[in-house]
This record gives sequence, C-alpha cells and structure tokens, in this order.
Amino acid sequence: MLKKNKNEINNYNLNHYCLIKNYIKQNDLKLIDVTFRSYLKKFLNLEFKSSKFIFHNKKLHNILINEKKRNKFFFHKIYNSIQASSGFHNFLNSKKILDLVSEFLDCKREEIITSSYQLRADFPNDKIHRLDWHFDAFYDTYKPKVNFDTKSGLVFYLPLQNFNKKNGTVEILKESFKLKLKNKPIKQKNKVTTKFNIKNSEINNYANRSISGKFGDVYLQSYRMLHKSGYNKSNKIRFTLIARYLNIKDKSFQGCKIGLKELLD
Repeated sequence: MLKKNKNEINNYNLNHYCLIKNYIKQNDLKLIDVTFRSYLKKFLNLEFKSSKFIFHNKKLHNILINEKKRNKFFFHKIYNSIQASSGFHNFLNSKKILDLVSEFLDCKREEIITSSYQLRADFPNDKIHRLDWHFDAFYDTYKPKVNFDTKSGLVFYLPLQNFNKKNGTVEILKESFKLKLKNKPIKQKNKVTTKFNIKNSEINNYANRSISGKFGDVYLQSYRMLHKSGYNKSNKIRFTLIARYLNIKDKSFQGCKIGLKELLD
C-alpha cells in the first residue's frame, strides 16, 4: 500500500494522534450539505437560497441557537435523527475516508468496521453537554478495547469550520496513552459494563494541548488518547463529524455486534 501521509502516519504511531492538513475539500462535502438542508426543511421548514456551505451560514447558527433556547426538544429531533442519515453514513464510508483510515491502520478497506457516527454540535457557552477527560477505549461495553494500540482502530474528527480554543476544540493529554487502563465492572440493571475513573493525580502527569486547525483539516487519534470537549466561547455552533473505525486484522479484535457491542459467550 502506498503511504501518501508518511510523516503524519509516523507522528500518529509515535504520539497516538495527528492532524492532516487540507485533506477535505468543500466539494467533498456536497452530500453533507444536501443532507443537512433536507433535515432543516423537514423539522424547521427552513430553506436557504445561498449556495454557501450550509455550516458556514451565519444565519443558520443564529436560528438554531435561538430555536434551542425557545424549545430545547426541537433540536433533539433533528440532532438525533440526522445521526442515522444515509448521507452522513455514505460520506464516512466513502473511498476517500476509508483510504485514509486504512493507511493509518495498515489494513485494507474491507478490513475496517465503521461505527458510532456522529454529527456533534457544541453550542456557545454550553457546559451541560461537554465531556470531561475520557478514553474512547471505554466509550462502550467492548472490553477488548482496553488493549488497543494505534493499529487497532482510530477516531476520526472532521470539524466543519475552523477550530480553535475559542470555539471549544477537542483537548488532549499528550502521552496519556501510556496510562495503564484497568476495567472496573459496573452493574447496570441486567448487564455489566466497564468504566474507567481518572484521578486528578493521573491527569496532572500529562501536558494539555488544544487541537486547532482550518476547515478541511482532519484530526485522527487512537482509542487510547485521553481527551475532553473544549468550552465554546464563540457566538457560533461548533459542528464536527465524528466516526470510529476498527481494524479486524488486528490481534486485539475479537468480534463484535453492530455498535461495537461485545459478543458474549
């Protein structure tokens, strides 16, 4: 396989994260634009004549911010419904995206499992929906992820605008992948899941970095990178496309159900 992103791959293997500059062009996001417009029409009867990329339309941000204040449940409908949209799934499973992921995981496109799609929307001054320090290795109940390394799988972030500390970009703790993870079984009704409690004394051992970049840049990190949501102090919503990918060729992969649910004996 020809490695087009050699420096970035080396950086990812060494540090468990990397930023790929100018990988996505606006033309690549036509399907994302059209899909989001169709959901705006369905739930808000809202149409924009401007051909400008929908997420860069200032009027859209103002409308959504005001509508969410007026009726917090309206946004739940559009926000949760769009996560299952075929348009978003098609883009995150497109050749361009899977070619990139397969390069970093050192596998073929057909050896990739895709899951946990999300269009994340971080509203200005929202403290409720921010995520504190966590690993995506404990995002769900798939226990084998405790042993994941850089080739086991990765998390894909595509911010749909410029991203920086002001609008709440993701923050990471560098070298936190070195922290030894231990499963802590917690009973939830009729099932057992695994969680991980992170102590301040452990967090303080690592340097904090905010991931900043331009629209079109892609950020990748391993499941073992400790990270959290930033705080959006701007006057616009920070939209981010997120997907998680697994490499079935990796020795840590033991099979799973849809949504990365663990297969039980």
